[in-house]
Amino acid sequence: MNKLNVFSLTILALLLNSVSQAQITWAFGEYTGNGSASAVTGVGFQADAILIKSEGASQAVIVTSDMTAGDTKPMGSTSAHTTGRITSIDADGFSLGTDAEVNSTGIVYQWMAFEDLAGDDLSVGTYTGTGSSVTISTIGFQPDMIWYWGDGGDIRDDATMYLKSNSEKCDRFRDGYRSTNMIGNLNSSGFTTGGDGTHGRDILGVEYYYIAFDTDGDEFKYGGFTGKNSGSKTITVSWESQFVIVNAAIQNSQPVMRLKSMSGDESLRFHAHAVHTDAITSMTATTFVVGTDHKSA
Repeated sequence: MNKLNVFSLTILALLLNSVSQAQITWAFGEYTGNGSASAVTGVGFQADAILIKSEGASQAVIVTSDMTAGDTKPMGSTSAHTTGRITSIDADGFSLGTDAEVNSTGIVYQWMAFEDLAGDDLSVGTYTGTGSSVTISTIGFQPDMIWYWGDGGDIRDDATMYLKSNSEKCDRFRDGYRSTNMIGNLNSSGFTTGGDGTHGRDILGVEYYYIAFDTDGDEFKYGGFTGKNSGSKTITVSWESQFVIVNAAIQNSQPVMRLKSMSGDESLRFHAHAVHTDAITSMTATTFVVGTDHKSA
Protein backbone atom coordinates (compact mmCIF):
# COMPACT_ATOMS: atom_id res chain seq x y z
CA MET A 1 0.00 0.00 0.00
CA ASN A 2 2.83 2.37 0.77
CA LYS A 3 5.75 3.92 -1.08
CA LEU A 4 8.26 5.30 1.38
CA ASN A 5 11.63 6.93 1.76
CA VAL A 6 13.44 6.69 5.09
CA PHE A 7 16.20 8.99 6.31
CA SER A 8 18.02 9.44 9.58
CA LEU A 9 18.86 13.11 9.83
CA THR A 10 19.28 16.23 11.82
CA ILE A 11 17.08 19.18 11.03
CA LEU A 12 16.71 22.92 11.28
CA ALA A 13 13.41 24.44 10.33
CA LEU A 14 11.63 24.43 7.01
CA LEU A 15 14.06 22.67 4.71
CA LEU A 16 14.97 19.11 5.66
CA ASN A 17 18.34 17.75 4.69
CA SER A 18 19.54 14.17 5.04
CA VAL A 19 23.00 14.21 6.62
CA SER A 20 25.30 11.73 8.31
CA GLN A 21 25.16 13.00 11.92
CA ALA A 22 21.59 12.06 12.74
CA GLN A 23 19.83 13.80 15.59
CA ILE A 24 16.31 13.14 14.33
CA THR A 25 15.03 10.01 12.68
CA TRP A 26 12.65 11.05 9.93
CA ALA A 27 10.78 9.23 7.18
CA PHE A 28 8.37 10.24 4.45
CA GLY A 29 6.38 8.60 1.69
CA GLU A 30 3.03 8.19 0.01
CA TYR A 31 0.26 5.62 -0.17
CA THR A 32 -2.99 5.20 -2.05
CA GLY A 33 -6.15 4.87 0.02
CA ASN A 34 -8.36 1.79 -0.25
CA GLY A 35 -11.28 2.77 1.99
CA SER A 36 -10.62 -0.07 4.45
CA ALA A 37 -8.75 -0.14 7.73
CA SER A 38 -5.09 -0.53 6.68
CA ALA A 39 -1.53 -0.14 7.88
CA VAL A 40 1.56 1.62 6.53
CA THR A 41 4.62 -0.46 7.44
CA GLY A 42 8.35 -0.36 6.86
CA VAL A 43 8.83 3.13 8.32
CA GLY A 44 11.86 1.87 10.22
CA PHE A 45 11.00 3.12 13.70
CA GLN A 46 8.07 3.83 16.04
CA ALA A 47 7.20 7.44 15.34
CA ASP A 48 6.51 10.12 17.91
CA ALA A 49 4.79 12.41 15.39
CA ILE A 50 3.00 11.69 12.10
CA LEU A 51 1.54 14.14 9.57
CA ILE A 52 -0.74 13.02 6.71
CA LYS A 53 -2.13 15.20 3.90
CA SER A 54 -4.41 14.04 1.13
CA GLU A 55 -3.76 15.01 -2.49
CA GLY A 56 -7.54 15.26 -2.67
CA ALA A 57 -9.71 17.93 -1.07
CA SER A 58 -9.21 16.85 2.57
CA GLN A 59 -7.29 18.64 5.29
CA ALA A 60 -4.02 17.52 6.88
CA VAL A 61 -4.07 15.69 10.21
CA ILE A 62 -1.33 15.23 12.79
CA VAL A 63 -0.74 13.01 15.82
CA THR A 64 1.94 12.72 18.50
CA SER A 65 2.75 9.90 20.88
CA ASP A 66 1.45 12.01 23.80
CA MET A 67 -2.09 12.11 22.41
CA THR A 68 -4.83 9.63 23.30
CA ALA A 69 -4.48 6.57 21.06
CA GLY A 70 -6.76 6.92 18.05
CA ASP A 71 -6.94 10.74 18.18
CA THR A 72 -5.67 13.11 15.49
CA LYS A 73 -5.65 16.89 15.27
CA PRO A 74 -7.15 18.51 12.13
CA MET A 75 -4.66 21.08 10.82
CA GLY A 76 -6.94 22.81 8.33
CA SER A 77 -9.95 23.73 10.47
CA THR A 78 -10.97 24.84 13.95
CA SER A 79 -11.81 21.52 15.55
CA ALA A 80 -10.99 19.39 18.55
CA HIS A 81 -9.26 16.05 18.12
CA THR A 82 -11.00 13.58 15.85
CA THR A 83 -10.99 9.78 15.56
CA GLY A 84 -11.06 7.30 12.68
CA ARG A 85 -7.95 8.72 11.01
CA ILE A 86 -4.59 7.53 12.40
CA THR A 87 -5.89 4.80 14.68
CA SER A 88 -2.52 3.80 16.16
CA ILE A 89 1.21 4.49 16.01
CA ASP A 90 2.85 1.12 15.47
CA ALA A 91 6.36 -0.28 16.02
CA ASP A 92 7.23 0.02 12.33
CA GLY A 93 4.56 2.34 10.94
CA PHE A 94 0.99 3.40 11.63
CA SER A 95 -2.57 2.17 11.17
CA LEU A 96 -5.36 3.97 9.34
CA GLY A 97 -9.09 4.16 9.80
CA THR A 98 -11.55 4.69 6.98
CA ASP A 99 -12.10 8.44 7.13
CA ALA A 100 -11.56 10.26 3.83
CA GLU A 101 -8.94 12.52 5.40
CA VAL A 102 -6.53 9.56 5.46
CA ASN A 103 -8.03 6.70 3.46
CA SER A 104 -10.36 7.41 0.55
CA THR A 105 -10.28 4.83 -2.24
CA GLY A 106 -7.92 5.80 -5.05
CA ILE A 107 -6.66 9.01 -3.42
CA VAL A 108 -2.90 9.49 -2.92
CA TYR A 109 -1.76 10.59 0.54
CA GLN A 110 1.58 12.11 1.53
CA TRP A 111 2.96 11.45 5.01
CA MET A 112 5.94 12.17 7.19
CA ALA A 113 6.98 10.70 10.52
CA PHE A 114 9.44 11.88 13.20
CA GLU A 115 11.04 10.08 16.13
CA ASP A 116 11.79 11.89 19.38
CA LEU A 117 15.32 10.87 20.41
CA ALA A 118 15.79 12.01 24.00
CA GLY A 119 18.19 14.90 24.40
CA ASP A 120 18.50 15.59 20.68
CA ASP A 121 16.90 18.02 18.24
CA LEU A 122 13.21 17.16 18.35
CA SER A 123 10.86 16.84 21.29
CA VAL A 124 7.13 16.14 21.56
CA GLY A 125 5.19 17.02 24.68
CA THR A 126 1.98 18.25 26.23
CA TYR A 127 0.74 20.77 28.78
CA THR A 128 -2.60 21.81 30.28
CA GLY A 129 -3.90 25.34 29.76
CA THR A 130 -4.25 27.47 32.88
CA GLY A 131 -5.98 30.52 31.45
CA SER A 132 -2.72 32.46 31.62
CA SER A 133 0.85 31.98 30.45
CA VAL A 134 2.26 28.47 30.74
CA THR A 135 6.01 27.80 30.88
CA ILE A 136 7.47 24.57 29.51
CA SER A 137 11.08 24.01 30.60
CA THR A 138 11.64 20.28 30.08
CA ILE A 139 12.36 20.10 26.34
CA GLY A 140 16.14 19.93 26.72
CA PHE A 141 16.99 22.73 24.26
CA GLN A 142 15.80 26.16 23.20
CA PRO A 143 13.45 25.57 20.24
CA ASP A 144 13.95 27.26 16.90
CA MET A 145 10.58 26.07 15.60
CA ILE A 146 7.45 24.85 17.39
CA TRP A 147 4.27 23.26 16.00
CA TYR A 148 1.52 23.23 18.61
CA TRP A 149 -2.26 22.94 19.06
CA GLY A 150 -5.03 22.25 21.58
CA ASP A 151 -7.69 19.58 21.87
CA GLY A 152 -10.52 22.07 21.55
CA GLY A 153 -12.67 23.83 18.97
CA ASP A 154 -11.65 27.40 19.78
CA ILE A 155 -9.46 29.32 17.32
CA ARG A 156 -6.89 29.48 20.14
CA ASP A 157 -6.54 25.70 19.76
CA ASP A 158 -5.73 25.79 16.03
CA ALA A 159 -2.56 24.05 14.83
CA THR A 160 0.09 26.76 14.65
CA MET A 161 3.71 27.13 13.54
CA TYR A 162 6.21 29.31 15.37
CA LEU A 163 9.60 30.14 13.85
CA LYS A 164 12.23 31.82 16.03
CA SER A 165 13.65 33.91 13.19
CA ASN A 166 10.27 35.33 12.26
CA SER A 167 10.15 38.21 14.76
CA GLU A 168 8.24 36.20 17.38
CA LYS A 169 5.32 35.72 14.99
CA CYS A 170 3.23 32.56 14.68
CA ASP A 171 1.16 31.41 11.72
CA ARG A 172 -1.91 29.18 11.78
CA PHE A 173 -1.53 26.23 9.42
CA ARG A 174 -5.10 26.46 8.16
CA ASP A 175 -5.13 30.06 6.95
CA GLY A 176 -1.82 31.76 7.72
CA TYR A 177 -3.27 34.08 10.38
CA ARG A 178 -0.35 35.74 12.19
CA SER A 179 0.09 36.93 15.76
CA THR A 180 2.94 37.88 18.07
CA ASN A 181 1.00 36.71 21.14
CA MET A 182 0.88 32.93 20.72
CA ILE A 183 4.42 32.34 22.04
CA GLY A 184 5.52 34.63 24.85
CA ASN A 185 9.25 33.89 24.95
CA LEU A 186 11.82 31.11 24.78
CA ASN A 187 14.00 29.71 27.55
CA SER A 188 17.07 27.48 27.49
CA SER A 189 14.92 24.36 27.68
CA GLY A 190 11.50 25.33 26.37
CA PHE A 191 9.09 28.20 25.90
CA THR A 192 6.33 30.26 27.49
CA THR A 193 2.93 30.59 25.88
CA GLY A 194 1.33 33.95 25.13
CA GLY A 195 -0.94 34.97 27.97
CA ASP A 196 -3.60 37.13 26.30
CA GLY A 197 -7.19 35.93 25.97
CA THR A 198 -7.32 36.29 22.18
CA HIS A 199 -4.30 34.43 20.83
CA GLY A 200 -2.55 32.60 23.67
CA ARG A 201 -2.56 28.79 23.46
CA ASP A 202 -3.50 28.35 27.12
CA ILE A 203 -7.29 28.03 27.59
CA LEU A 204 -8.10 26.79 31.08
CA GLY A 205 -8.34 22.99 31.19
CA VAL A 206 -7.56 22.37 27.50
CA GLU A 207 -4.81 19.86 26.70
CA TYR A 208 -2.15 21.22 24.33
CA TYR A 209 0.43 19.28 22.34
CA TYR A 210 3.65 20.42 20.72
CA ILE A 211 6.55 19.36 18.54
CA ALA A 212 9.70 21.40 19.20
CA PHE A 213 12.62 21.53 16.76
CA ASP A 214 16.21 22.63 17.36
CA THR A 215 18.51 23.91 14.62
CA ASP A 216 21.76 22.79 16.33
CA GLY A 217 24.19 22.96 13.45
CA ASP A 218 23.84 22.57 9.71
CA GLU A 219 20.91 20.19 9.54
CA PHE A 220 17.47 21.78 9.47
CA LYS A 221 17.45 25.12 7.71
CA TYR A 222 15.20 28.12 7.60
CA GLY A 223 15.56 31.32 5.65
CA GLY A 224 13.77 33.94 3.61
CA PHE A 225 13.55 35.40 0.14
CA THR A 226 11.83 38.34 -1.50
CA GLY A 227 9.04 37.47 -3.89
CA LYS A 228 8.45 39.03 -7.28
CA ASN A 229 5.33 39.82 -9.28
CA SER A 230 5.83 37.50 -12.24
CA GLY A 231 7.71 34.35 -13.21
CA SER A 232 9.19 31.64 -11.04
CA LYS A 233 11.98 32.11 -8.53
CA THR A 234 14.82 29.69 -7.78
CA ILE A 235 16.01 29.48 -4.18
CA THR A 236 19.57 28.14 -3.88
CA VAL A 237 20.48 26.02 -0.88
CA SER A 238 23.52 23.92 -0.02
CA TRP A 239 21.88 20.50 0.10
CA GLU A 240 19.12 18.43 -1.46
CA SER A 241 15.92 19.31 0.39
CA GLN A 242 13.52 16.51 1.25
CA PHE A 243 10.74 18.62 2.77
CA VAL A 244 10.00 22.31 2.23
CA ILE A 245 7.39 24.60 3.79
CA VAL A 246 6.96 28.10 2.35
CA ASN A 247 4.85 30.77 3.97
CA ALA A 248 4.73 34.44 2.96
CA ALA A 249 5.48 36.83 5.80
CA ILE A 250 2.14 38.61 5.45
CA GLN A 251 -1.20 38.20 7.17
CA ASN A 252 -3.43 35.32 6.03
CA SER A 253 -1.04 33.79 3.51
CA GLN A 254 -1.68 30.05 3.66
CA PRO A 255 1.45 27.90 4.15
CA VAL A 256 2.28 25.35 1.44
CA MET A 257 4.49 22.27 1.68
CA ARG A 258 6.16 19.83 -0.65
CA LEU A 259 7.76 16.43 0.02
CA LYS A 260 10.42 14.80 -2.13
CA SER A 261 7.96 11.94 -2.77
CA MET A 262 5.70 14.30 -4.73
CA SER A 263 5.99 14.66 -8.50
CA GLY A 264 5.31 17.27 -11.16
CA ASP A 265 4.20 20.76 -10.15
CA GLU A 266 2.67 19.66 -6.85
CA SER A 267 2.38 21.32 -3.48
CA LEU A 268 -0.10 20.90 -0.66
CA ARG A 269 -1.88 23.33 1.62
CA PHE A 270 -2.87 22.18 5.09
CA HIS A 271 -6.58 22.89 4.80
CA ALA A 272 -9.11 20.92 2.71
CA HIS A 273 -7.69 21.68 -0.72
CA ALA A 274 -6.53 19.32 -3.45
CA VAL A 275 -3.05 19.42 -4.99
CA HIS A 276 -1.91 23.00 -5.42
CA THR A 277 0.10 24.11 -8.48
CA ASP A 278 2.47 26.99 -9.19
CA ALA A 279 3.62 27.18 -5.57
CA ILE A 280 6.68 25.00 -4.78
CA THR A 281 7.12 23.70 -8.30
CA SER A 282 10.28 21.58 -8.03
CA MET A 283 13.18 20.53 -5.79
CA THR A 284 16.68 19.71 -7.05
CA ALA A 285 20.02 18.80 -5.49
CA THR A 286 20.81 22.42 -4.59
CA THR A 287 17.60 24.41 -5.17
CA PHE A 288 13.87 24.58 -4.87
CA VAL A 289 11.69 26.64 -7.18
CA VAL A 290 8.59 28.64 -6.31
CA GLY A 291 6.01 29.68 -8.86
CA THR A 292 3.86 32.77 -9.15
CA ASP A 293 1.15 31.86 -6.64
CA HIS A 294 0.96 34.61 -4.06
CA LYS A 295 1.04 32.08 -1.21
CA SER A 296 4.66 31.26 -1.99
CA ALA A 297 6.26 33.67 -4.43
